[in-house]
Amino acid sequence: MIVRVRQGKGGKDRYSILSQRTLDHLRHYWRHYRPTEWLFEGAKKEDPITPHSVQSDTPRKAGGLMSGAASKAVDPLAKRRAKARLSYQV
Repeated sequence: MIVRVRQGKGGKDRYSILSQRTLDHLRHYWRHYRPTEWLFEGAKKEDPITPHSVQSDTPRKAGGLMSGAASKAVDPLAKRRAKARLSYQV
C-alpha cells in the first residue's frame, strides 16, 4: 500500500510504502485509541506527538528489537535506513 505523508520532514509532502503488517498494527491502534485530530496524539489531544517522545520511546539497543544484536545502537530511523539499503541491493 502507498500512503501520502503530508508536511513531513522539511515541510514536504511525499509518498511512502506501507507494509501489510504495519497496516494491521495501525488498524489495531486506531480501533483501540480512536484518535481524533492526529494519528499519534501528544500529551494534549489537540497536539501531535513530539520528536522527543518518539526518541525516548525508541529502544537504545537493537537487543530490544532483535535477539543476538544487543550491541547495535538503534534510533527512530534505523528501520527506514535498513529498508533503503535492502531495496538498493536488489
